[in-house]
Amino acid sequence: MISPSKQTIQPLSLLAHTRGFTLVEMIIVLVIAVMAMGIVGANFSAGLSGTRFKAAVNDVASALRYTRGQAISSGKEVVFTLDVDKRSYTISSRKKVYKLPPKLDLTVNTAETEINGEGKGSIRFFSDGSSTGGRVELKSDGRKRYVDINWLTGQILVQVADDEN
Repeated sequence: MISPSKQTIQPLSLLAHTRGFTLVEMIIVLVIAVMAMGIVGANFSAGLSGTRFKAAVNDVASALRYTRGQAISSGKEVVFTLDVDKRSYTISSRKKVYKLPPKLDLTVNTAETEINGEGKGSIRFFSDGSSTGGRVELKSDGRKRYVDINWLTGQILVQVADDEN
């Protein structure tokens, strides 16, 4: 024998309240999500600026190390020249001009004989690994790094500035 179902049928008005989210609730959730993405996006873009700055510092330091290595391996003087106005550098053993980011402030401190009056300064590396020595200062958005070149050993050292904001 078949027994009758004991389920009760609820009125349509009670089901309407339990079906999903209202339009107002959906809009509130979307507004919160957009605000959260805006905060994350702002922090992410600031991180890229810092990443580009670190990459530029590492680029200059590695170019100086490369220049020193070329001088030692070739047995000849090799010159690293930094153009602070054009934000670029060259290495005398290569013909290429290497560009640095446009928002980068550069200063080069080197021997007086290595300063060109046109906004260029050079660091000369000798075949024994020594150099004319100097310092390249890179600044951007409150960050400052020094790339120091020891005149006696030619060692290149990157340092964070003490007065960095």
